[in-house]
Amino acid sequence: MSATVPVGAPEPIARSMKPLSSADPVSVSRTVSFNGSLKLTVGPAEIGPDAGSEKVISYARSAISVEALREGTARPQWRFYSTEVGQIRGVHHLFLIAQLGAATKGLADISIGATVQLRRLKIFRYSAALEDLPGVTQVALPPD
Repeated sequence: MSATVPVGAPEPIARSMKPLSSADPVSVSRTVSFNGSLKLTVGPAEIGPDAGSEKVISYARSAISVEALREGTARPQWRFYSTEVGQIRGVHHLFLIAQLGAATKGLADISIGATVQLRRLKIFRYSAALEDLPGVTQVALPPD
């Protein structure tokens, strides 16, 4: 976001962004094994105590799928992440309230991009359909 009128006016800032974050719940379960043995080997026979235990640890964590970044600055952004339990699909409503000085006019640039991270030594398939994108790349602040 930038101020255009008057010249030298402070930049508009993102005062409020919604959603701040969204996360998918993920259940994690791990099996931990401990064992120990003290054995004396005499010929084909083994003599000595043998002890072991196994414990299953389960817990819940959150996999972030959307987060708002740089709130309170002139360069706010949202980031979307594909998680192990969900993909980036459907309609996402994003709300931003910008603060401008009195009698200040400005512009907000709107852009969309993607970064694809590849896993090593895996065959992958990627396709994207960016259809019906609005032709708006700038928005007047405040709206006319």
